[in-house]
Amino acid sequence: MTETVHLGEGWTHKTSRVKVIYGLEPVFESGTSCIMKIQNPIPYGTKLESNLAERNQEITKQECKVQNMIREYCKIFTAEARVNENFGSALEVVSQYLMYRPANSVPYATVEAELEGPFQTFCWVDAGGKLNSKSVSEVEQKCCTFQHWLHEWTHSNLLPIRLEGVDFKLTNIRVVTKSKGYQGLSERGSPEVFDQFITHHQCNYYCGLLGLRPLKSMDSLQPPSKMKGSRSPLLNRKMSVGSGSPHMPKKASLSPHSQRKAGTSPKAPRKSQEAEDNNSNGKSRDVDSR
Repeated sequence: MTETVHLGEGWTHKTSRVKVIYGLEPVFESGTSCIMKIQNPIPYGTKLESNLAERNQEITKQECKVQNMIREYCKIFTAEARVNENFGSALEVVSQYLMYRPANSVPYATVEAELEGPFQTFCWVDAGGKLNSKSVSEVEQKCCTFQHWLHEWTHSNLLPIRLEGVDFKLTNIRVVTKSKGYQGLSERGSPEVFDQFITHHQCNYYCGLLGLRPLKSMDSLQPPSKMKGSRSPLLNRKMSVGSGSPHMPKKASLSPHSQRKAGTSPKAPRKSQEAEDNNSNGKSRDVDSR
C-alpha cells in the first residue's frame, strides 16, 4: 500500500509512505511503515527521457551519500557530546537506503524509516540564497551547534544548510562545500554561504559545552588569501618609487672625497708639528749664542 505524503519544505521529492512486506536484504521488519523518496526534476527543452532517468539516478545516489555521510559525522559529534553529562539528548541522522526495482541494478528512489510526530525545519537556505536557522528550542540550538562543530571539524570545508526532522532525529539533509569535489561530492563550491555562516552563527550554551571556538575569532586567525592579503610586486615597486628611490640616500649624502676636502687633511697636523719643532730649536739656538 502506498500513500502520498509531504515532509519538509520544497518540492524536490515525490514522497510516499509504503509498507514493508519482504526483501532479500530487509533493513526493516515486515509490516513496518517507511518513507520512499523519488527525485522529481523537471525536464526542459528537448531533453530525452533517458537523460532525465540518468539525472534522477545521479541525484538519488548523491542524496543518499550525503545523508549517510552526515550520519557518520553526527555519530562522532554525539560521542563527543556524551562525554559532558550536561549536554542531554543527542542528535541522530536517519539512515537512508537506495531502492531498486526487481531485476534492475539501477536505483530509482531512497527509503528510510518513518519519523512520527510534527515535522520541523531547523535550518535552510531560502530562494535568495540566504542562510536561515532557528535557535530557540533545545533541538534547534543543538542543530546550530552541530553546524558549528562540523564546520570546525572539516576545517571550514563542509556545512549542513538544511536539517529537518522530528525531535532529535534528522533527515532531508543538504550540505554545501567550499570547493567542488570535496570528499567526492558533486555540489558546487559555495564559499559565500560559509561567509554568511560565520557572521550569522551565534554560539550558544551547547557550543560552550563542547569547547568550540567563536567563528569570528577563528576567521581572524586564518592567514589572508593571496587575492586579498598580498600585493602585486609591481605595486610594491611603484610604492617604493613614490616614497623615495634606494639610490636617493647615496646622492644626498656626502662622498668620502668631499668629506676629506671639507675636513682637515691628515698631513696638516704633521706640518704644524714640524713648525713647532723648528720654532723651539730656533729659540734654543738663540739662548746658546747668548
